[in-house]
Amino acid sequence: MIRSTHAALARTFAALAALVCFGVAAARADDGGADKEPDLRPREVRGLNIQNTLGVQAPLDLVFTNVNGKQQPLRDFFGRPSGKQGVKKPVVLMMVYFRCPILCPMVLEKFTRTLNEIDYTVGSEYDAVVISFDGRDTPDDAATQRANQLLFYRQPTTDTIRDGWTFLTCQDHKDAPEKLALAIGFEYRYIPAAQEFAHGAAVYILTPEGKVSRILTGLNYPASDVRLALLEASEGKIGSLFDRFTLWCYHFDPNAGVYVVAAMRVMQVGASAVAIVLGLFIFAMFRWERRKRGSRAPASAASAGDAAAIDAAGPPQHDVPLPGRSFRSRPSSSSNQPQPLNPSKIGLTGQAS
Repeated sequence: MIRSTHAALARTFAALAALVCFGVAAARADDGGADKEPDLRPREVRGLNIQNTLGVQAPLDLVFTNVNGKQQPLRDFFGRPSGKQGVKKPVVLMMVYFRCPILCPMVLEKFTRTLNEIDYTVGSEYDAVVISFDGRDTPDDAATQRANQLLFYRQPTTDTIRDGWTFLTCQDHKDAPEKLALAIGFEYRYIPAAQEFAHGAAVYILTPEGKVSRILTGLNYPASDVRLALLEASEGKIGSLFDRFTLWCYHFDPNAGVYVVAAMRVMQVGASAVAIVLGLFIFAMFRWERRKRGSRAPASAASAGDAAAIDAAGPPQHDVPLPGRSFRSRPSSSSNQPQPLNPSKIGLTGQAS
């Protein structure tokens, strides 16, 4: 009986050990498979990524062609003054090509929808620069794209807004977009068979000096993130004091690709608020106690004066009856005359009974 029990336990432990070993082997096999996972993307777009180039200076000496056919260096569109005195505007930079059938129009449309939701205005608080990396695009193509963009933008078209939207081509300087893309980490590749470009979707937020401040990838651009990115690129200068406080409470999470609340800073704000409230409460209690003491001082002085006056007047005079005699009030001076004797109380001998 005992031997059979021991044998059953041994078989159970052996089975458990086998399961554990199988699980470890499977995990190792999965890890090895993950390292060897093939890139299932089309061959034309393999290896194209959006590189992390935060803080990198964009080459502002590169020359492009504007909608009027004029050659302009990229520097002309940076460091422009904003609507606030002494504050320079950040720049939204997008690299597209105007013949793109799907992705580039989607990037422009979705990002412009987001710009329509925020309270910052193109040309006033920030500028937008759209650069084509296709040498086939002409200034007329850029002018058409800008006209469509101004129609889609919710703000009425003014000279300020028109100047805020800049569309550039590289027809005369075909190597300029390659140098710019290499600097900011935007990779693209020409596909001769399709006569199209393979590229990713990204919107760059640059500082007024031309440094990459934030990269918004994909096709989802939350209005709060775009607003914070513009505010961050300007170091909080284009916004209000509350905007600066909001920016201080948030930080960009590169893993999630969005701005999230900085828990430690929120805790600091909460602790500061509690300390301020507690200090105000203590100050109010101190003031109340001082006022209470001040109101007691005149009453105490009046009581002391009354006591001094009573002491100076001396003790009150009272008629105290002697033992065995009834109390009678002292006659007044006006009736200080001899009183007649009552005959009923006089004896025959003439003495009072």
